[in-house]
Amino acid sequence: MSLCEFPDGCSAAATHRVAVKLKGGSVETFEYYCRQHAAVADRAARRDDRFELVGVEEL
Repeated sequence: MSLCEFPDGCSAAATHRVAVKLKGGSVETFEYYCRQHAAVADRAARRDDRFELVGVEEL
C-alpha cells in the first residue's frame, strides 16, 4: 500500500484517489491521499475556481 501524497509529508496510508483537472482542460491528474487529506483536497478544489474536482474514490 502506498503512502499519502499530500505535500505536508503525511505518512498515513493512501486510501483515496483524487482526480483533479484544470477548468476547461481535458487532462486529469490523479493523486493518492489518506481520508483526511482527500477531504482537504476536496474543499480546496471547491474554493479554487482554476480547478475542477473530477472525483474522489475510496481505494
